[in-house]
Amino acid sequence: MKKIYLTIIFIGLISPFNFAKIPPKVSPHPTTFLTIGYNQMGFDLLNECQKELDATKNIAISPLSIGMAMSIAKMGSNGNSKTELTNVMYQNDYGDFYYSNGNKDLLTSLINEERDCELSINNSIWNREDISFLESYRTSASYSFDAEVKSFKKNDPNANDLINGWIEEKTNGVINNLIDEVTPNQLFFLINTLYFKGDWKYEFIPELTGKFPFYYSNGTSSEVPMMCQVLYNCPYYSSEELTAIELPFSDDKYSMSLLLPGEKNSATNLISSLNKELFFDIADNFQPKFICLRLPKFKVDYKSSLKKAFQALGVNNVFEEANADFSNMTTSHVFIDKIIHQSVIDVTEKGVEAAASTAVAMGGNSGQVPLDVNFNKPFLFLINHKESGSILFVGKVANPQNEIIPQIPTSSFTKQQDLCKIFYNKSNECVVIENRKKAEGENLQIELINLSGQVIKKTTSQASSSTSIPVSNIESNLYLLKIHTSSGIQTQKVLIH
Repeated sequence: MKKIYLTIIFIGLISPFNFAKIPPKVSPHPTTFLTIGYNQMGFDLLNECQKELDATKNIAISPLSIGMAMSIAKMGSNGNSKTELTNVMYQNDYGDFYYSNGNKDLLTSLINEERDCELSINNSIWNREDISFLESYRTSASYSFDAEVKSFKKNDPNANDLINGWIEEKTNGVINNLIDEVTPNQLFFLINTLYFKGDWKYEFIPELTGKFPFYYSNGTSSEVPMMCQVLYNCPYYSSEELTAIELPFSDDKYSMSLLLPGEKNSATNLISSLNKELFFDIADNFQPKFICLRLPKFKVDYKSSLKKAFQALGVNNVFEEANADFSNMTTSHVFIDKIIHQSVIDVTEKGVEAAASTAVAMGGNSGQVPLDVNFNKPFLFLINHKESGSILFVGKVANPQNEIIPQIPTSSFTKQQDLCKIFYNKSNECVVIENRKKAEGENLQIELINLSGQVIKKTTSQASSSTSIPVSNIESNLYLLKIHTSSGIQTQKVLIH
């Protein structure tokens, strides 16, 4: 039987937005549960996506872009397929009419508000000329999402250029070649685009940007361009798990929230714990502080299939050719074949420009000393609209300049090293370093350094003896051991269990 494919593309170009207090679950406005649901789905997807990545990789997704596009797809679903999409977006409390109007109101509130920053959100649904959407579906998509209705010709080798041209126009040229080709069996494309470009309210001074160490999750480091700024009354949140700040854009309607893991935490673990409750807790407990901020210039470019992530979240029926039901979209039988998402965000001294693209393919038949806030290790960012509370982007910066990360060997406490033998004395809670250069009568200067670059312990290993470094009060289990000799410096990564 001939297979038919429906491809849904969600594209977003956006920049940082602010944490917002969303009302409790009492007589909510239709947009309230939409934004809460889209945000939580985004947190869930981010956690699933990171499981497929090395911890040193950057990642970013657009919850609002994915949420809007999946809602356009959900409008055409029925039965178990509709139930799965409803559940994964946390929309199972109210009916279709409620969410239809909610999406319309959300889109209107985002587009029509007065602002200095540049924001555009566009939707379109594309059909192959010989296969049509149901009229009721076309009407609903146009009403709720202001979707343009467009078409492409069967077997047209330039069909991808036609669709890519629309995407490029709506995203201000940032995304210009999303679709490689339109195959003969692809019937539909559902597209959402978001574009945002904004200047910081308090721009960083380029002359103050300098090279400073950034400490990667594998224990190595390299120097990256680090922006610097002193901020008065900066929204600041701190707990054992994380430190968060918020940077406003020029019109105060948008901001970027940055989350730095605590000493005992990591960006990977922070993503695992990220949910709407933590989101609200941070928003409710921001306090104005005088800070000295160091933030790397960074660019995140992430592209991945989201099919496995959605399946891990319980979305299975819609991917099954025999069971998927999109009978409210078309008379042809279709199912979701794949979901592809791409996000790009570029942060500089002046401001931010960001882009995201997601493709879902469906197949089937037919006044004090400032606090030092130094983002010199992997951290998270959230891009959020103040009034609606919608998160447009959430991601992790693990490698700001997308460099080749240096590698160093992992040390064992019983493994012979070039300069010393290292082992852990559990009863005395100390690391014992035996000087292997003692035969040459050379002392070793030894530093134990955490991943923020702070020297935790500093000692000298005499040529004639071993050296013990107490670790009973050390807060983490991953450190760098820097050993200074007359011939140079040896750096080793040390795991303390």
